[in-house]
Amino acid sequence: MVARAPSRLGEEAADEGRTVVWVDPSGFYLLPRAVRTWAPCGQTPLLRVPLTHDQLAAISGIARDGRLFMQTPEQAYRSPDVVRFPRVLPRKVRGKLLVI
Repeated sequence: MVARAPSRLGEEAADEGRTVVWVDPSGFYLLPRAVRTWAPCGQTPLLRVPLTHDQLAAISGIARDGRLFMQTPEQAYRSPDVVRFPRVLPRKVRGKLLVI
């Protein structure tokens, strides 16, 4: 297979009547991050935050026309989950797909 520039690949997909969808899994750690705080002069500021290991996993795809497709599971994504997401897209998008 020959590597092509992304713009050329999109043009070829459009010529074939395909919908291009860029897919990316992400994770978000839900612990707040303190950047600045206030304390009286001479006293070290203390920020009390309950420490948890909460996180949010998400996978999304965006089409060239701006449509956004997103899933957020209860647990972190594993490889089979990432592979499963593009298999859901044909239910949402009619016609041929090019998943990147």
